[in-house]
Order: sequence, then structure tokens, then C-alpha cells
Amino acid sequence: MERDELRRRIFHAHLRYTPGYGLAVLCPWCGEPVEDDWVLHEYLVECSAVPVDRQHLVVVPENCTPWHSQSCHVPYGQTREAACKSLWSAARALTARAIGRWYVSLWQVHGLSIPRGLLPAVRSLSPGIALRFFNKGAGFFGIPHAEIEWTYGLGGDVRALAILRWQGKRLPVEPPERWGKYPFGSLVEAVETGYWLDYLEGVIGA
Repeated sequence: MERDELRRRIFHAHLRYTPGYGLAVLCPWCGEPVEDDWVLHEYLVECSAVPVDRQHLVVVPENCTPWHSQSCHVPYGQTREAACKSLWSAARALTARAIGRWYVSLWQVHGLSIPRGLLPAVRSLSPGIALRFFNKGAGFFGIPHAEIEWTYGLGGDVRALAILRWQGKRLPVEPPERWGKYPFGSLVEAVETGYWLDYLEGVIGA
């Protein structure tokens, strides 16, 4: 993909409505709108870490976020915090699942020599670890998990139902269509998102 086309695609993918700014692309570091002086930040895999004939695999929207050039990228762009901020920004634009699957394909399908991290098997996860993923995903989506009563019938927990659905296991009871203002599907999505964010943050070394 040509660099100019990549810049256009990434800029449009990161456009979103933000109170106070309207429709804008926000720099992951400072949270202010990106306009003229901006660069693409390769936050997970740098081109220099990949053979020249494989660089097209990493110069992609999943690996690049728009940053203010001089004020943010130059002084802060190479830190772990910068990579994590870019990850969350890219996940809002593309989904954590898409980024995670792209990253895994680099070493699983294409054989690139990059950190593999710890990618646990979904179906064998313990409830405690899966709940940690749910909490991370809930935080990502702004679901106030600490303020909601999660008990669902017969002493059950709707978070457990969401985790079982995500794992592809049989649910002991029929889940609710909504939990408060949140569709049940969004609770399942929270687990999935937390799973991939946790994996990718581990790769970064956060």
C-alpha cells in the first residue's frame, strides 16, 4: 500500500465525534486534534525490525496511528506508554480483535521473528482470568462495572454468562437481551476486547 493512501485510510479510520472538538482525529498522546503536522507511528512492529521484502506486512492500519509530529512523537513516541496509548487508539478505530489477529498472523502465518507473547487458549481460561479480561474490556468501552449489580437469577452472574458465550460453551440459563442499558452482546464483546488488549499489552511489555 502506498504511504499516502495508508495515511488517508488511517486518518479516516480514526475520525470520530468528540465533545468539544466535533468530528476529529485525536493524537493518542495528548488527546488534541491532529491536523497538519502529523506522522504515522508504528507502535507494535517497526519497519526496521522486519526484512525489506516483508515490510508491507507491518505498514498497515493495524500497526500505525496518527501522532502530532514534533510536540508528541519526537519526544515521547518510543516509550512503552506511547505504544499502549496507540494500541487503545487503534483498537477504538479498528477493534482489538482485528489488531490481535493481524499481529498473531505475523508470526503464526508469515513466520516473522517478533515477540509472540502469551496467548492463552480461550476455552481453557479460568473464570478469574476471564473476569480480568472482562474488566479491562468494560473499562475500554466505559461500562461502569463497579457500579452495576451483576447478579442474574438463581444467584448467577451475567458476567459469567458473557464469558461462557465468548468461550463458545453452553450457558446454564438464557442470558438477558440487555443488562441495564447494555446489550448482552456488548458484554461478550468486552471479554473479547479485554483478551486481545491484555495480550497485546503483554507483547509491548506494559
